[in-house]
Amino acid sequence: MKKSRAIYMLLCFTIINAIVCMVLYHMLDVRPRKQITQAVKWMYKEYISNDHQCFTEPNSGIIEVPVKNMKEKYYRNHLMCSVNEQSEWEADIIIEKEIDKLRISYPKYVYPVSGYLQLITVDKWNIKKLKVIIMPHSHMDPGWKSTLQSYFTTYGKNILNNIISMLSKNKSTKFIWSEMVFLSEWWNQASQNKKDDLKRLLHNKQLEITTGGWVMTDEGTAHYTAMLDQLIEGHQWLQQNLGIQPTAGWSVDPFGHSPTMAYLLKHSGINSMVIQRIHYSIKKHLAEQRSLEFFWRQGWASTDSTDIFCHMIPFLSYAIQHSCGPDPYVCCQYDFFKKQCYHGSQKVDVQSVDDNNIDTLGRQLWEQFQKKAELYRTDVILVPHGDDVRYATSLEWHNQLNNLEKLMTYINSRPDFQTEVKFGTLSDYFNEVAMSKTRFPTLSGDFFTYADRGEDYWSGYYTTRPHYKHIIRRVQDLLRSLEILFTYCLADAIRKTNQTVIDSFTDKIGDLSYIRQQVALFQHHDAITGTSTSKVMKDYGKRLHSGYQKGILLLEKILSYLAKDENEPDVDEKISMTFNWTQPHKFIDQKVINLSRPK
Repeated sequence: MKKSRAIYMLLCFTIINAIVCMVLYHMLDVRPRKQITQAVKWMYKEYISNDHQCFTEPNSGIIEVPVKNMKEKYYRNHLMCSVNEQSEWEADIIIEKEIDKLRISYPKYVYPVSGYLQLITVDKWNIKKLKVIIMPHSHMDPGWKSTLQSYFTTYGKNILNNIISMLSKNKSTKFIWSEMVFLSEWWNQASQNKKDDLKRLLHNKQLEITTGGWVMTDEGTAHYTAMLDQLIEGHQWLQQNLGIQPTAGWSVDPFGHSPTMAYLLKHSGINSMVIQRIHYSIKKHLAEQRSLEFFWRQGWASTDSTDIFCHMIPFLSYAIQHSCGPDPYVCCQYDFFKKQCYHGSQKVDVQSVDDNNIDTLGRQLWEQFQKKAELYRTDVILVPHGDDVRYATSLEWHNQLNNLEKLMTYINSRPDFQTEVKFGTLSDYFNEVAMSKTRFPTLSGDFFTYADRGEDYWSGYYTTRPHYKHIIRRVQDLLRSLEILFTYCLADAIRKTNQTVIDSFTDKIGDLSYIRQQVALFQHHDAITGTSTSKVMKDYGKRLHSGYQKGILLLEKILSYLAKDENEPDVDEKISMTFNWTQPHKFIDQKVINLSRPK
């Protein structure tokens, strides 16, 4: 009896609810009724009839709905094309699909002194006519084991000074530089002669600025607006001081790579890019297909307008021992400064090039070039030559360049090698690739989560030091508010031709830039990730804290201006903002605005 009563009540409730819905529906205006009807039709078409179009443009009127089959692994957003759908502009390689083909495994081995085993091997190779670009570089972290200031004082300043002097002496030598935070600091201390020399080297293309971001940003935990802001900060600095626009991207140390960064680079004027830290199985899979170079396309793109040419470094790192070819115990012999070379646990001697060993060393290097060429579709090979904080002394420059030039001359002189080797920049390499007229595949998807061996996934940094991840979002929010309000107030003062207020706000532009640069600095791939040492993280925290304090003072000034009563122009409204962020490791409390009178 109770069961039938419950069914009867449920049936009545359903009928009443349907009648109410119909009445409310007919009470609506025509436009809302049409929107509801369209939404219902869309949901039927998308998830019941399964005869749907692939949405490529945002439609805020329709919410995100999970796929019909709840057993599937992913949810499909209606704003994006599903990886299962075919379209004219679908990429040749879709990472979501390729992952299912991979063997996520790592060979058993004895851990060698020189580091991880090389997974990408080349067992067979044919002699090819090659063009080889050797590209000297030095990667500089603005904070990792040491602080930004410590790295600049110990290495950065010396590296940049040596770049100027050594490239000026050696006209055939080239170099690339990426981090604008170091270049800005050097520029502030450099003499006018050195500044002029830097401009000359950039003009004659011996030196190239790659990416041009304030830092080499993290791409996994940074917000996309902050990634863009640090790129803008670097590019504006370059425009204002050097009058140049980067055209090539260089991102070799972030722990995984995002198509968001590719999109930002594409629309900032950069047409080609290099990436490095990719899951070893994906990298090996692409190498087997000779697809380590591709046009990176956004997954939602309905045309090729988002495509950017991307070169993936094939081996374990961007260091010298993993650059010339697949055999690190051979390539490490061409680091003529550190001389830390091993084959397994056995140390390999690193010799300076002379008449007695040039044939052996030259042939070994040439063979590595030929092996590396087997992984790519063109006969142009990029060989980065550098590592972290390299080329900081004139002795290293002398040892590296003198020995490399001897080997290059030897290889170029051998007709049977059919290989031309020269120094070049990233743009030199990409220009040579473009001239080859080779067809490259398109690729969509991201390169997370990064792993370099076994099951050692680099995912811990997504949540490491969460306090700092929280703080940077708060400071970033404050910065955005300041930029909007500052622009409005300055424009309002200009409209009113109030020169006193104009001068007052213009004087604070430096404070706004300071805050922006601290936020940009924290997007570095060892800052927002929390992967720096404790003392370095504290230094980052102090910089953010200092920027936040300047921001609060500037906000007080802005709000005082906005709160001023136009009917009483002589009365200044002093606004006091209380905030409790006394130390970088503390949380930021809510702010209270105190007014002298009601507003």
